[in-house]
Amino acid sequence: MQNPINTIPNSKLRIFRELNNFTQKYVGEDILGISQNTYSRLEHNPKRINKTQAEKLAELYNITITQLLSDDTPVVSFHNNTIDKAFIQNYYETQKELIDTVILEKDKQIEFLKTELEFSKKQYFDLIAKISDRI
Repeated sequence: MQNPINTIPNSKLRIFRELNNFTQKYVGEDILGISQNTYSRLEHNPKRINKTQAEKLAELYNITITQLLSDDTPVVSFHNNTIDKAFIQNYYETQKELIDTVILEKDKQIEFLKTELEFSKKQYFDLIAKISDRI
């Protein structure tokens, strides 16, 4: 299932660019030394980014290369009309811990329900056995 913010395929580079109010022309020509058209293709297919381009973009957006190239959708927090980029990384880590906790609790619930189901089945069969003895 695709995240709602990613309705445009591979739009992470676009998100970071637009959050910083940069144009494709600026990022492509002034930062990466490529044409606006070439940069536009990179936004739609970031797997074509080379190491030097990734380093320059990560520096431009003040993020790590891992954050830039990960498949995670960026989450942005605005404080006093500025972007809190540290929030982006912290949000990823917090959400991972939360998801791990939810999964662990789900697994515990499943085991509990399996036990309850087996107990209920045993009671059911015992009851059927008692009824059939009386018939």
